[in-house]
This record gives sequence, C-alpha cells and structure tokens, in this order.
Amino acid sequence: MIRENSHNTAWWGKPVAVVEDAAFFSLEPAARQAALRGYAWAEFKSPLTSAPPFLQLAGSGFTLVDVQVGFRLMLGAVG
Repeated sequence: MIRENSHNTAWWGKPVAVVEDAAFFSLEPAARQAALRGYAWAEFKSPLTSAPPFLQLAGSGFTLVDVQVGFRLMLGAVG
C-alpha cells in the first residue's frame, strides 16, 4: 500500500513515500498517520478515474499538485 520512492528520497535527502492504493484513504486517520510516520512526505499516484474524491484526499492531508498526461509522438514523421 505504501512504499519508499527511491528517486524522491535521493532528491529530498530523507525518506519519501508513494501511496498507490486508494484503500489507504479508507483507513482510520490514526492508521494513516502511523503508516506515514517514517516519511518526510508522501505522494499518491493514481489514474484520476480511480482516485478517491478530492475532499477525501484533502481530508487526509493530500492535495492535487500534478497531472501527467501520456501521449506518443511519431518522431519519424517529423522533419
């Protein structure tokens, strides 16, 4: 449910977590806090279509700060 994000940990200099399971936000607040206690901060990664409602995220101390859009370029056709 929670793992260390090695890239962000190296960049930040302290342990950073990544949450990829929306079930995390269904845990009791004390359980969420305990799970994150060893981390400087955490990010939640999920497709928007399967993410919990924004108010549930915000109530857990998370906020939307980044959206990644996947796409492909046909570089062979550029020229």
